[in-house]
Amino acid sequence: MHTVPQAEQQLDILRELGTVFQAIDEPFWLRGGWAIDFRVGRVLREHEDLDLVALSSARQPLAEKLEAAGFESVLINDKQTDYRKNGVDVQILYLAYDEAGTLTPLNIPEWIWMPDCLDPQIRELGGVCARSLTYRQLLAEKLDYESIGRPKREKDTASKELLRRLMAEEQ
Repeated sequence: MHTVPQAEQQLDILRELGTVFQAIDEPFWLRGGWAIDFRVGRVLREHEDLDLVALSSARQPLAEKLEAAGFESVLINDKQTDYRKNGVDVQILYLAYDEAGTLTPLNIPEWIWMPDCLDPQIRELGGVCARSLTYRQLLAEKLDYESIGRPKREKDTASKELLRRLMAEEQ
């Protein structure tokens, strides 16, 4: 498999994260660029970091296991935790279901996620296995960024075009 140089290191960290999640018996899902890469089965571009989502039930046991595995927590807030290991940044956004069964990121109740956004299929890339968000959810997130005023990034524009094409191919 041909990958960009930084990707090998990120895949190694992702493999280690998978082992940690497995140890606490909790799933995780990729979001962002790595989610697209896993869904198409190849690395499409360099990535700045690893973006994950996990259920809020994973937060405490995950923090303990990651710390024991040498991950440094670099940001902890009421929505997500950011870690770093071997120069690779990892952002984990935590999701929770409310009383009505609606899925939202912790403490962002206005950001409602699609009911089917957590794709159960495990995909493999470079010897690493992971789940990812659905194309629809990945695109919705990019569109949500625009509505909250996040500065436009070239990679987001390219991702939106690709996601729309991939969604059309899936139908």
